[in-house]
Amino acid sequence: MRDYPAVQFYDYSKVYNRLDKGDMPQNYHITLSYSGASKRYSDAVVAAADRHNINLAVVFRDKTNIPTEYLGRSVVSGDKDDLRFLDPRGVIVALYAKGSAKYDKSGFVVD
Repeated sequence: MRDYPAVQFYDYSKVYNRLDKGDMPQNYHITLSYSGASKRYSDAVVAAADRHNINLAVVFRDKTNIPTEYLGRSVVSGDKDDLRFLDPRGVIVALYAKGSAKYDKSGFVVD
């Protein structure tokens, strides 16, 4: 990424401590993936997002019932495009469940 500073790199990740490991280049944008399947994980990923003021992608079951605020953060649509680096910082990126995720009962998909 440092070798190509004019290129914007972006990532969805469940690796919530990735930014804790050191200095990331300015052309790297990460959106963390939220899941309520594990309380330990959900607490850790929210804390990491808060610590670094970065966005959380949350999958909602019903696209017609997506809240305007979740976890104390404003919600933006993530289904229009994948250009997460254009989203405001510190928001929830709402995705709606597609395919087999519509039937997920693990806690990954939020009702």
